[in-house]
Amino acid sequence: MAKLPSGNQLLEYLSSLDCYKDIYWNNIFRIEDKYINEEDIDNIVNSFGSFDNNLKRRVVLDLMLKFDCLYYKNLNIKKLYGIIDEMNEDDFRDIFKPMFKSYYKQHEYDFYYRKETRPLFPINDLMSNFKNIASQDSHFELFKISIYIYGFSPSEVEDFWIEYFKSNPKNAINTLSEMNNHKNDFVNKNIKNILSSLVMERDLCDKDTYDALKELNDINIYQAPEMPISNILEQILGDLYGDL
Repeated sequence: MAKLPSGNQLLEYLSSLDCYKDIYWNNIFRIEDKYINEEDIDNIVNSFGSFDNNLKRRVVLDLMLKFDCLYYKNLNIKKLYGIIDEMNEDDFRDIFKPMFKSYYKQHEYDFYYRKETRPLFPINDLMSNFKNIASQDSHFELFKISIYIYGFSPSEVEDFWIEYFKSNPKNAINTLSEMNNHKNDFVNKNIKNILSSLVMERDLCDKDTYDALKELNDINIYQAPEMPISNILEQILGDLYGDL
């Protein structure tokens, strides 16, 4: 009610309370999108790094579910991508891997696994679900999360992208074209890896789409850093002799 045009006095009163911060974060994700303003968006986007783990999970969950950007015009999944775009790879991994790491049910009591420690969106389940809905245009924005979390399970993400190209090649190529040569280096590295894996699948799509895919791979500017010779020798010896 405080967010309604007639609720200025109520909002002023609430903001004077010591518990206002708790009231705000417990309710901001429940209000109708049209009442979200720039101050609310700034509070979420600019303060994300300082949130505790529970609030970070809440923000990620809420923004992931708001993938329909035509309906959610103010606060939507694009704000989540904007948050990630400003992170380096180490910070992203520290914050997001616990939310997306693979999880396989071990027994019937897994339902009672501690909510705050279990993955929010296990990547194995997420990619499996994505493959089932890959043909749906309405999930175009949602599927982009697979690029960001590629490093958590490359093979499962690549399997999804193969299915995406088979089911909806137009959207798949448009997504990669839109995000190619991304400003964030680790995101662009993920795009390059996805492109490189897809061009190996020559029967993936029609010739025109495949040619467009190959061109995207060719123009992607990411270059893997050169590995020091000592590291290369160590890796070769490790492969030959294992741990001594």
